[in-house]
Amino acid sequence: MRDAIKRIGGTPPENIPPAEHIKEVEKRLKTTTPKLTLGEREAGGLLGGANGKRKDK
Repeated sequence: MRDAIKRIGGTPPENIPPAEHIKEVEKRLKTTTPKLTLGEREAGGLLGGANGKRKDK
């Protein structure tokens, strides 16, 4: 596997920087203000509720 990574010019797993800890991501998301706000009508499909269903089908 390592030979294949080297052949294609990839980065070995030990050289990949660790991802941000999930707790830090959650904290950042709670303190960040959204750049876009959607009304109930627009967000219905994203929320998975019945509001997202199209009536013209």
